[in-house]
Amino acid sequence: MEVTKEYMELAERDNKCLHKVYYKYWDHPRYKILKEFCKDFKTLLSVGSGPKEPVLLGSTHALDICPDAEKYLRLNKWYGSFTLGSCTELPFPDKSFDIVVCSEVIEHLPSIDDVKKAISEIRRVGCKFIITTPNSEILAPATQNPAHKQFFTLASLKEIIDFPCKVYAANEHLFIQT
Repeated sequence: MEVTKEYMELAERDNKCLHKVYYKYWDHPRYKILKEFCKDFKTLLSVGSGPKEPVLLGSTHALDICPDAEKYLRLNKWYGSFTLGSCTELPFPDKSFDIVVCSEVIEHLPSIDDVKKAISEIRRVGCKFIITTPNSEILAPATQNPAHKQFFTLASLKEIIDFPCKVYAANEHLFIQT
């Protein structure tokens, strides 16, 4: 994935905005599903972690394309291992983590090929994983974050998945999990 100046500016703006958001976003029912799914794992990687997700999930590791994410995580008293990098090229050996979480990231990627590459990388480094994205059948693209480049329905998401897993809708989000 080519990381353009415009892409980085949008990522940095999202991190700054999310750092300032307190209850509504972080108390979303999506996080209850993620917390439940992740609760029994020892090594947890949060991909596209943003400023707070690793704190909420108890992640041992976090990766984000935006350098500010680490600063905000440290301000939020998270002491795990942070890696600066892209979800399409995860710098970890195969099956490095018990679980990988990638929540609200794939819709930001520039192309479907990048989405497929990110999913492949997440599968490669995680023994199990869970990925979330907005459900565009419920959240119309025009109402979503302007930084979103991809918009998924349950049917369109299932079309790009070529391996056995659970793909489902809950609330206004779609989930892929193993």
